[in-house]
Amino acid sequence: MEINYNNKLYITVRYGINIKKNMKLEIAAKLEESFARVQRDKMQGMPVINDKLKIEAIDFQVWNEFTLGVLITPWFMNFILVPNDKDTKYKMGEQIKFNFPAGDYVFLVNITDDIGTFLTCSIFSPMFEFENQKAARAAARSSLEYLLQPPAAEQEKTLKAESQLKGKISRRELIRGKLFKGYSS
Repeated sequence: MEINYNNKLYITVRYGINIKKNMKLEIAAKLEESFARVQRDKMQGMPVINDKLKIEAIDFQVWNEFTLGVLITPWFMNFILVPNDKDTKYKMGEQIKFNFPAGDYVFLVNITDDIGTFLTCSIFSPMFEFENQKAARAAARSSLEYLLQPPAAEQEKTLKAESQLKGKISRRELIRGKLFKGYSS
């Protein structure tokens, strides 16, 4: 059974087992394994490596038809989108714009044998400004939180509307548009 709550897909099966958590863990593990192999086989001795950092998949979660999270490596930090549908029609190198609450972001399509199709959007590269893994992890979480938050102006508009709702508004004022006066879509 599939149920969509606020752009988050929850998949449950018989006996109440939640597959969503296992799917996120599997994707994070595949990304970490694949990029550890890239580091070992192709990045040794490269001047862009920050030796204080390790590869880590951060806070993967279901977002629309994708699993979204951040991948930290010693040479980059990227938003990662992995399609939940394995039969995607994306082409390697294709750029796709996604609309997040924080705005539009362009992702690059990647296809590998071990991961399959995944999309990336750069946050930091190179990674020399991070003194340690804890700092990189904090930046990853902050970036993901920012991506999923509406812009401050929109939040302020919502707060103002909510505060006006707490005040007394007559039916006549509501019909005349006092509540949303000055707010345009």
